[in-house]
Amino acid sequence: MPLSIQAGKENGFCFIFPIVSGKDNQIVNIFCGCFYIKKLFFNIKIPSCISNTAICFQNDTGSQLAMMECTPRYNTIDTPVIYWAGIPGNAGDFPSEESFYTFLEQAVCLFAGETNYRSSPSPFGIRLADRQNGIPVHVDISDLPMKRGIITNRNKFILGPSGSGKSFFTNHLVRQYYEQGAHILLVDTGNSYQGLCRMIHDRTNGKDGIYITYEEDNPISFNPFYTDDYIFDVEKKDSIKTLLLTLWKSEDDKVTKTESGELGSAVSAYIERIQSDRSIVPSFNTFYEYMRDDYRRELAEREIKVEKSDGVFTFGFGSSGIAYGSRNKIRKWKNAYYINGLKLEADKEYGYGVVREDEDIYRVVDTRGNVVSGQKKVVRDRDGGWLIILNGRFAARTDDSSKPKWHNGEEGEGFYHYDGSDKDDKYSGGLIAGYDSEPVLDQLPAEERLNFE
Repeated sequence: MPLSIQAGKENGFCFIFPIVSGKDNQIVNIFCGCFYIKKLFFNIKIPSCISNTAICFQNDTGSQLAMMECTPRYNTIDTPVIYWAGIPGNAGDFPSEESFYTFLEQAVCLFAGETNYRSSPSPFGIRLADRQNGIPVHVDISDLPMKRGIITNRNKFILGPSGSGKSFFTNHLVRQYYEQGAHILLVDTGNSYQGLCRMIHDRTNGKDGIYITYEEDNPISFNPFYTDDYIFDVEKKDSIKTLLLTLWKSEDDKVTKTESGELGSAVSAYIERIQSDRSIVPSFNTFYEYMRDDYRRELAEREIKVEKSDGVFTFGFGSSGIAYGSRNKIRKWKNAYYINGLKLEADKEYGYGVVREDEDIYRVVDTRGNVVSGQKKVVRDRDGGWLIILNGRFAARTDDSSKPKWHNGEEGEGFYHYDGSDKDDKYSGGLIAGYDSEPVLDQLPAEERLNFE
């Protein structure tokens, strides 16, 4: 007895599969009968040779399908034709009234036997297939393993010989991720993902799916100053400065600390300008205009001018291009020391340096050239030594393992050597420097003597 079932719920897919029941040697074929847009029809064929069992099976099947909100309809006319057409190889004999005309792309979509169920508890993932049965499964290979601590990042490595399907799988993965709201950026060297980009581009009316191809007549360019929110963190500023230095200097040219510092200051000043004035378009062009006009004028108004070096001597240059200043004359401006404009900065490997201001006056500066002040202060350089600062001046340096401490001992008041393991006298090492002490330079490394002869 034939039974045709029309699905009560609208569906956009179709499937074909056989069911073989071993009870009483019953053979039941379930196959797709016809395709309708947003409707699904399929037929169940029960051999009439076992009519008594068929009637019971028919009633039970109709009841179960009715519980699934499907409408069963008993077919008594074209059962043999539908059965014959359902056998592989006989699709050409499928009744025309049970089919409809459509395009190949839509027909292929209807042929996919996928459902919306998830095999993974994670809402984010990709569709794969069960190796044993070919059943579609939902798998999360990134977020859920991260949450469970199985992996520490979302990196993926796809390995296989040529033609094994690496690009095909990546296309599938990228599409799944995009449809779940992920932001995708691909660097494509073989145009493997151009088709996917065009599909997304057409679907979103040009909003997404932008594909940029390098051409000699139209090379790829980017704007390092572009941002949506006008927020520039420290890493962003440093990356822009590094890019400008790379474009400015060749491999053989050494970037001085002054050049790096000035360029960093210029980038920060330009960013402040575009943040306060949104009418300025952030770009290389406006940055160049700012450096040419505003920043150059600011440099000319400084007390300490921008300088160029020539051999062992350093000169400052005014707006007229004429050199000015005395050779190697030290000057102080805004808590920093300069020799004709070159800022005296400590070596990064040491962390601190000592500048000779006068015959008997010495100052400590850090890696940015700022003067370290303090009435009673001790700082540690990166070479393991301690620099003592009294009344803002450098007093002495020691290689002690422990930090010197202020103490009023037998030799007077000042910083003493300190040994916490000495139970009898922790200050037995004696006085290092006091208010009345002369600067001690004996233990000062050569790398920390910034402007000594």
